[in-house]
Amino acid sequence: ARGSAWWPAWRRWSSRPALRSSGRTTPGETFFIIVTGKVDVMDLNGALVNTMEEGAYFGEGALMNEAKGEKAERTATCSASKSGKVQCRTLTKEEFQLYVS
Repeated sequence: ARGSAWWPAWRRWSSRPALRSSGRTTPGETFFIIVTGKVDVMDLNGALVNTMEEGAYFGEGALMNEAKGEKAERTATCSASKSGKVQCRTLTKEEFQLYVS
């Protein structure tokens, strides 16, 4: 039983560091849920394609593909928005797979 440890980690970022980078073929390691702030989503060319806000999530694609034995290449780069800081709840790959399998 995992009890109250369901959300083990809080993470905070200042503007512009990449939370998850596109084009990488390394296995996914983290699932993110945005608690506060905004996250910009850029395509492989660096063009802004979306801005996610509170309640949105990302990182599940690589984790789900890896669980199915498929290639885990990222299709976008997610970064803290220029508008400020972002705070996320995170699950490690192992925690994510425990809850979705």
